[in-house]
Parts: sequence; structure tokens; C-alpha cells
Amino acid sequence: MKRRVVITGLGVVSPIGSAVDDFLAALREGRSGIRPVTRFDTSCYSTQMGGEVDGDSLGLTPGVFRDYIYDMVREAVRQAAGEARLDELVQRDPWAVGVSMATSLGGTLSREYYHEQKHLKGEADPALLLNVPAPLVTGLTARLTGARGPSATLVTACAAGTNAVGLGFDLIRRGEVRAAVTGGVDPFSQVSFSGFHALRALTKHICHPFDAGRDGLVIGECAAVCVLEDLESALERGAPIYAEVLGFAISNDAYHQTTPDPEGGGAERAMRGALEDAGLTPADVDYINAHGTGTTYNDDMEIRAIRNVFGERIPPVSSSKSIFGHTLGAAGAIECIVTTLCLAHGFVAPTLRWERPPVEDVEIDFVPGRSREADLRVAISNSFAFGGNTASLVLGRYGG
Repeated sequence: MKRRVVITGLGVVSPIGSAVDDFLAALREGRSGIRPVTRFDTSCYSTQMGGEVDGDSLGLTPGVFRDYIYDMVREAVRQAAGEARLDELVQRDPWAVGVSMATSLGGTLSREYYHEQKHLKGEADPALLLNVPAPLVTGLTARLTGARGPSATLVTACAAGTNAVGLGFDLIRRGEVRAAVTGGVDPFSQVSFSGFHALRALTKHICHPFDAGRDGLVIGECAAVCVLEDLESALERGAPIYAEVLGFAISNDAYHQTTPDPEGGGAERAMRGALEDAGLTPADVDYINAHGTGTTYNDDMEIRAIRNVFGERIPPVSSSKSIFGHTLGAAGAIECIVTTLCLAHGFVAPTLRWERPPVEDVEIDFVPGRSREADLRVAISNSFAFGGNTASLVLGRYGG
């Protein structure tokens, strides 16, 4: 018999708040964290906007380098592990707590600084490159929590955060661990900014997903951590329960290195698979937290996939990337937190700057402008990435 899995701790460092209460308040108010970029000169790019974490909250000093990705991880893990009282489980059996973390960039800020110093001064400290490997994020999380169970680093592009949560979910319900620290982190990097610029995927103004005038995405950054736990263990400890993880599925387009399958085949299979895993039907879903990047190709594909799965009965759909930007490898993790908070507090998050439907025959409620109170029982969180990587989570309101 599969174990039930619940979310008992959340931690977030983001452009709209570096504590869960602040993050929740910004979501409900529809307060944007997208503003002019300060980390580096963007004058040669198609946009000067981004979703940066406040430098003061990270303790950044202008002109002084620090690879703050690890500071973001420490803070998000501290919040989530503290809220879940994870130390109780670790003290009892550290091998019963696993870790699965996601990132696309890892310590790329150290790599950038190393090359900048080589270019400007002809030399740089090679020890900087020791900060670069992606698995360091997972190792740090394990050390911070004392977790000694199975660990993995997910690098499946912008689906990685969802896959990290899904892996933790699978480990728990199969009985391999009692709890898992899951999530993702990516920093605001010149590498990612210039890469998406070269792909012509950045907006020329500011992102407005699913709108007829959308023209691209905005890069963001965050650390987002969810502590998952076996329901029996959570009840036994009296741990707080935000929501229940009901289903998870991954798929693949096998279509193109960067362009999604225009028919939405992989996205459709991921949503259907996650619902089947949860033992639910499309009619059971009350809200979809979409991948919703704001690019023409991705939004068109996702709309097509949603219509294929849900037919004429499509629940409200929103893109939280309109609020804090596309956080790359961490996107699925922070959007899992958005979906969890929506279920726990009874609202649907908004799509900012939405004005007109993308095509005349699409009648979908994109929750424009502001959040809305809603009696949610079941929600889907989608992540659709480069390389055709697709993943969906089904979350439910916990009701005992």
C-alpha cells in the first residue's frame, strides 16, 4: 500500500519576499517582483527587467563578489526545516530523511567571476571553480539538515524543481524514507540572461503570459524548499500540514532542443499521467498553476495541451512567472509552493498584465491582475522545459 505524503514545511527566498508570510502576502496582492536589473549592465539586451532577490536581504555589498546561491539555499532550508521540525526526524533516524534538489546553474556566479577576473587582471583564484558543480546544492542541503538518506541533484532544465519534489514524493510513498527535503535554487546570472537573449526568448518589455501581445519571458531567481513527509509520521509528531501531494508524472516531447512540441504531446501526457497517478480525473481539478513562460511557442503549446486534457471544462489557469519571473531550475519548486499556499489559504494566484486572450476561440480564466478567493480541493502545477522535459504535480487540500 502506498503511503500518503504531505507537505509540512516551506522555505522561500524570492523577488517578492524572503519569508513565506511575505511571499504569501505578495501573491494575494498581485505585487510584482519584476523591476530594472541591478546585478549587471543590461543595456545591450532586449530587456532591462528581471526578478531579483533584494540584495540587502542577501547581505550583498556592491562591488564585492559572493556566490550568494548558497546563502539562498541556507535560508530556504532553515525556514522549511524549522517549520517542519525536521530535526526531530533526523535525530531519530537520519537515514530516513532524503534530499532531492534542483538547479540549472549551480555555482555559475563563481564561474562568471573567475572568467571576469581572468579577463580583467590576467589571473583569478582557481578555488572559485570549486563552487561551480550543481551537486554542491544537494550536499549543502544534506549537511544543513543532517539528512543521510538517498540524495539526488536534478538538472532537467526548467522542469527540475518539479522533478525534485516528485522524486521526494516517490521515495516516501514507496517507504524508502519517512521525509524528504526537496526544492530548487538558481541565481540571477549573466549566463542565463545572455543565453535566453541569444535565443530571442526574452521579452522586449515585461512578461505577460497568455496575453495576445506576449513576446517573451523575464528571468528571475529564487531558492524554494518543501519538506515532504509520510502522513503517519506527520500526524504522530503533530507537524503542521499545508497540503497533500497526490500524484506526479514526467514525460518527454522528443521534439527539439529548445522548442516545445507544438501539439503539446509531452505536456498532455504529464498532466494525464499525474492525474492517473493520483486516481483523479480532469473534472476533479479546481486550479492549474501553469508553466506559463510568456513566450509565444510555450504558451500556445500549454494552452493546446490543457484543452486536450480538460476539454470544455477548464479550471482557472494562471502563471506566477508573471509575478517573480522564470526561475529556471527552481521554477517547479517555487511554483509548487505557490500552488500549496493557494490550496492551504483558499485562493487562486493571478496572472499579472494579462489583457486579451491569445486567440479568439480560447475562453479560459487566466485570473488577470489580482488573486481571487476560491474553494480549492485539487490543483495541478506544470513544468515544461528545454529538451522536451515535461512534468506535472497534483496537489490536494489536506482534509484528514
